Amino acid sequence: MAVTYREVEGQAAATIDNLFGVKHCLIEVNPGACLLPPKYKEMGQRIYDMEVRPDDVWVVSYPRTGSTWTQEMVWLICNNLDFDKAKSALGQERNPLLELTALVANDQGSWKDGVRHSVEQVEQMPSPRMIKTHLPRTLLPRQLFTVKPKVIYVTRNPKDMCVSYYHYSKLLHDYQGTLDQ
Repeated sequence: MAVTYREVEGQAAATIDNLFGVKHCLIEVNPGACLLPPKYKEMGQRIYDMEVRPDDVWVVSYPRTGSTWTQEMVWLICNNLDFDKAKSALGQERNPLLELTALVANDQGSWKDGVRHSVEQVEQMPSPRMIKTHLPRTLLPRQLFTVKPKVIYVTRNPKDMCVSYYHYSKLLHDYQGTLDQ
């Protein structure tokens, strides 16, 4: 199956552009009608076709649900609670967010310059890999459902998640709207 993309148009596009202060900041990705930054076009099919290994550990969640805490716990458990080793490398190096390259493409600032291409990083990791993603089920690698690695799904009270995501978006993605928008 092919991953397809469609520009967001009309009033929806104008609203999104105003809220984030960037023109054409999101596209619709299918299957699933998920809104993602346009940079995702460069990696969407590659992610969908990605090789999944039986010893992978996937942390799958909606953003702001506790996935960073979970990925740290998983990494430590899989590495015999080696806190010194954990401190020696950033979480993104040990447990990469698969779609990070696309998510930060519109962000301003030099902080992202040192971030490796997230899909390449995952593909090049030795086994066992610990991978985090916020992608919906329809955009995850298709082999995830046949190879059947370990998958940890993280969830949180939706009200708490929405408030957290609002503050996160204001801080890191220059969101211009209110919580109600």
